[in-house]
Amino acid sequence: MISQPTIEAMDDHRYLVRATQDDDVVDVSVRVDPDFGQRLGITASGPEIVGAAMAFLLQRQRMDDLPAQLDLEDIAAAYGEFAERLRSALD
Repeated sequence: MISQPTIEAMDDHRYLVRATQDDDVVDVSVRVDPDFGQRLGITASGPEIVGAAMAFLLQRQRMDDLPAQLDLEDIAAAYGEFAERLRSALD
């Protein structure tokens, strides 16, 4: 079972996502290139984008199976439907 992930700003366009899964704390650093959101027509804030991206990923895999560092560009490259789902989630 996973706890509700928290999102904290780290530095220049990077966010720390932290959750507890099976009694272990799991941290994932997520980078949000501002140009990525603009290209998709997303005007949401960084934490909102990261929250929607993590919700998308956690529907497909466990938090502790994710890499320690993620970039939204890499997620979009791995999942063809990611951009559209992200837009839908943030509308």
